[in-house]
Amino acid sequence: MNARVTSTANVWGRPSGRHVPAALAAVLLSLGMHFAAWQQHPVLPIGSLARVREKVRFPSIRLHDVQPVPWETVRRPARFRPEDPGRRTSLAEETADWVEQVRQALPPSPDLSRVPLAGEGRALTKPPAPPARARWEPRQEILQVEEKLYAEEISALPRRYAPHVPRAARAADITPPSTAELAALASSSAAVPVESSEPGAWLRQLPGPGRLSASEKGPPPGPSSLLVEESAVLDEKLPEVTELKPVEQMLAIEVGAWQPPDEPDAVYFELRIRREGEALLPVLPKDVLLIQDCSESMTQAKLNSCKDGLQRWIGQFDSKDRFDLLTFRDTSERLFDRWTEPTTVNRSIAVGYVDRLVARGKTDVYGSLEQVLTLDRDPARPVIAVLVTDGRPTMGMVDSSDIIEAFTRASAGSVSMFCVGGGIRVNRFLLDLLGYKNRGDALVVEDSARIPEAVQELARQISRPVLTDLTYRFSGIPEDDIFPRTLTHLYLDRPLVIYGRYPAGTPRVVFQVVGQARGQRADMVFEWNWSQLRPGDSSLRTRWVWQRIYHLIGEHVREARPEILDEIHALANRYGLMVPYGTDIPTR
Repeated sequence: MNARVTSTANVWGRPSGRHVPAALAAVLLSLGMHFAAWQQHPVLPIGSLARVREKVRFPSIRLHDVQPVPWETVRRPARFRPEDPGRRTSLAEETADWVEQVRQALPPSPDLSRVPLAGEGRALTKPPAPPARARWEPRQEILQVEEKLYAEEISALPRRYAPHVPRAARAADITPPSTAELAALASSSAAVPVESSEPGAWLRQLPGPGRLSASEKGPPPGPSSLLVEESAVLDEKLPEVTELKPVEQMLAIEVGAWQPPDEPDAVYFELRIRREGEALLPVLPKDVLLIQDCSESMTQAKLNSCKDGLQRWIGQFDSKDRFDLLTFRDTSERLFDRWTEPTTVNRSIAVGYVDRLVARGKTDVYGSLEQVLTLDRDPARPVIAVLVTDGRPTMGMVDSSDIIEAFTRASAGSVSMFCVGGGIRVNRFLLDLLGYKNRGDALVVEDSARIPEAVQELARQISRPVLTDLTYRFSGIPEDDIFPRTLTHLYLDRPLVIYGRYPAGTPRVVFQVVGQARGQRADMVFEWNWSQLRPGDSSLRTRWVWQRIYHLIGEHVREARPEILDEIHALANRYGLMVPYGTDIPTR
């Protein structure tokens, strides 16, 4: 075993002496082969490259002249028939031949000259002459109902309809009765001073509203007896004559009420107006201005979300609507500079314009709102502006209260302003109050990625306006306890909500809303019994308090009085609420 290990060590440890001659022979053979290869290739001789340059020569190219190559013009052959290559014809001759063949194949037209038409020999009845109408006089005793659109039972109050009569220049509102009529109405002992020659003297002798009381004994002297016997002189009374078109049969109200145990003398209510079934009011065509903030504060990522929302809105316009786009940063720019119909071409232009928007520059919010005030207005079309921004101006008018008050005063309710914002840095004070005081609303989402869905939902809610420029009044409820004071337009897909508080024990209430629809004034009148209302809970009072606080904040923006802030904090402390916006409420 040990001998074998020694033998292996001799073999692999170091080479034996008989391999050295073989290695030298291999080296010499390799050198010889390389030398022979170099000798067979003179391009790579051993030495300098000068010898290569002497043997390789590249001839130069000289351009003497350029000769045109003849080109034969290709001529289009005349038309020919495949079945007859030798026949050639023109398109006009071929068309005329085809028309002639069709004419010969058609059946002949029947002769109707001898066929009498039904009723041809009868004489046409002449229209009757229009009835003679007497000229309208102020003392006309009968009012003719020209068009009765609605049944009387659908209205809470009796209505009478009268045609619109243009007012005559310098005509008196009331024609004084004759002396004989006054004498018949007055008592035998009452003197009737109607002989005054001064125009209108008898009117000035009438007492004003509220000057008569039921305790007064005896008829008042002179023509004031007309107030007591009004129905004997005039058929109609002022509350019975109205030019308003009733629309309450197409709408419905839902009223919830709650009487808190700690306030037994007050009842809080929430009133919602919505459409009634499938009976829809005519939808008004509208003008919509989409306003996009493209300043650097928006960031490109947030602006991209806003662009997605705007492009969705552009695709939802009705064919009767009109629209335009306004973008702003340190300056403002309108796309079409006029109201434009949403045709396919205009939609494509608007979508492409929105797609190219980038975020840069400073923010001038009020500069864009000034452009809104210059819009052309059609009385039959509501104007709706939609402001998409973070609400943080950096140039121009930068104070939020100044922006809200300046736009509200200049607009005077002529533009319905809706605001959309996203993210945690949105100036909610500016957006909320700008919409609250201008017949609109604000929609703010914390996640900027949800801005497209928010814009699309707002577009759906306000797509079908039916009544504009709404005003309202209640009978039996203090006006100071009803909110909001300024209503939005009435939309079919967006309920109109009103919050109020009334004294406990109020037996009945009549509620009226008046608005405009296609240039005609319309109203809805509802009457309800408080005992038949839907019961509510404590959240109803909380929503009423929020509405009052928002109203007070709006008043503080307008007047900036310290006592308004004190009332806001007192309401918040009494009902356990946090003051909206905290320290962001401007104190000026």
